[in-house]
Amino acid sequence: MKNLLLLLATVISFISCEEVVDINLHDGNQQLVINAQFAVGNDSLSMPLTTTGRFTDAAGIGPISNASIFITDQNGNTGLFSETTTGQYLLVNYGFVTGNTYSLSATDGVRTAHATSTVPAKAMIDSVQLEVIQLSGFDFYNVHVYTVDPAPEANYFRSRLSYYHFPFQESSNAIADVLNTNGVIDVPIPYGGSFFHGDTLTIELWSMDEPGFQFYRTFNQAANSHPSSSASPFNVTSNVLGGLGLFTIYQRDEYTYIVD
Repeated sequence: MKNLLLLLATVISFISCEEVVDINLHDGNQQLVINAQFAVGNDSLSMPLTTTGRFTDAAGIGPISNASIFITDQNGNTGLFSETTTGQYLLVNYGFVTGNTYSLSATDGVRTAHATSTVPAKAMIDSVQLEVIQLSGFDFYNVHVYTVDPAPEANYFRSRLSYYHFPFQESSNAIADVLNTNGVIDVPIPYGGSFFHGDTLTIELWSMDEPGFQFYRTFNQAANSHPSSSASPFNVTSNVLGGLGLFTIYQRDEYTYIVD
């Protein structure tokens, strides 16, 4: 009995000592956010420039105006972006060469962000195949996108699928071809949804450099992670120094498939 009374006294004493503790969450320095994804062959390069916000109330998120943004290749050829609307920048008539490395720099006069990207070899879509999975009386699909390895080196791909019935749907995937450097490669899109007869599928295959691949790989992992999962959260990988976001130059091939 004595031990029980002592235990109760200890518990009561512990409870009475509880207090609300305010945690000081530092907002840190706001950073520039670059969203620069440029396709080879596109004569108009458009990109927004924004900034991160405070942790506590997200204040400060928004477009950055009057910034200086330019892109330079390994031979020193430079193109300067012009602001078209608030926080939106455009560069026209600037071409990319396969194998060349390009640098992008953005500054608002206080902060500077910098990133580089190397133009990969272009992969072409060889064929597309739908894999039908029957579950509980319904048909679900995975989309297999086949391509022939474009270069005897590590290759990185992103496949995108979009189609129309109600509502509009889109899915994507990113894979690396690090070990297999010869032959046919499957860049699957694990859609898991259903299609209707006559649906027109628009399939894109992006050939990217490794930083672009890592961004989309971790982005897909973060987007598909469930809040109730016990797994560690994913941080989206950025190749921007002094800021956040992505700068990548990619080669793009497109394929149209009609569901029969």
